[in-house]
Amino acid sequence: MRGNAMTHLLEQGHRDIVYLSANLTLGDSQERLRGVTDALADFNLTLDDIHVVYGMFLERFGYGATKALIEEGRAFTAIFAGDDDIAAGVYE
Repeated sequence: MRGNAMTHLLEQGHRDIVYLSANLTLGDSQERLRGVTDALADFNLTLDDIHVVYGMFLERFGYGATKALIEEGRAFTAIFAGDDDIAAGVYE
């Protein structure tokens, strides 16, 4: 079940996607990024076609990253959070 959430976003037509990932020194982050990369490849896209922000699996990272994206005026139609804690921060 690789990249199911990213696949769903892509199937819905999203292309201006932000992926909030934990630091790649964590094994889970590497596996999740591989799923995202595979899902993008199914649509002839790469990581260069989306915006990736690296942080930690923490709610405060999700909140801070989302706030920064809005403040800098970055256009996006979807945020893909690397885990539930990051997603909670996005919703905040």
